[in-house]
Amino acid sequence: MPPRLSLPVAPAKSRLDDIRKQLGGRALSSAPLGAIVALDDGRMRKLGVVIFARDEEAFVFTGAGVVRKTRRDSVRTLNQEEAPPELLEVAERARAFGELAEGERVRFDEGSRGGGMLVEKCRFGAIVARADGSFVGVGFRRIWRQASSE
Repeated sequence: MPPRLSLPVAPAKSRLDDIRKQLGGRALSSAPLGAIVALDDGRMRKLGVVIFARDEEAFVFTGAGVVRKTRRDSVRTLNQEEAPPELLEVAERARAFGELAEGERVRFDEGSRGGGMLVEKCRFGAIVARADGSFVGVGFRRIWRQASSE
């Protein structure tokens, strides 16, 4: 019988580090999320949604999965009436994400509507511990507070 080969298994910490990095690193925004803004960096003017802000930086979702890092003083808050419907939906999801706190029970959009405990908030999403002990990274648009009846 040939010797049995075993593949090295990455430790859980390594997996968490990978998820954390993919979600932009552990961080809490210092400004409310979900503001509809006009981004004018001198080269272009785009509409978007603030999905993270701290100190002098703002990260603005401008559509089609594109996030632009800019200076907070280069964005101007707009009225909701000035935004296209797709940005209004993103703004709503960003505000809901901003209201979540570590330690809360959450649901996330995963085929079977997965759930778990939010263990760490990151710039662009969260790390969630599932009931089976595994961890999953969830983007800010796909996570919400678990209803008390669930």
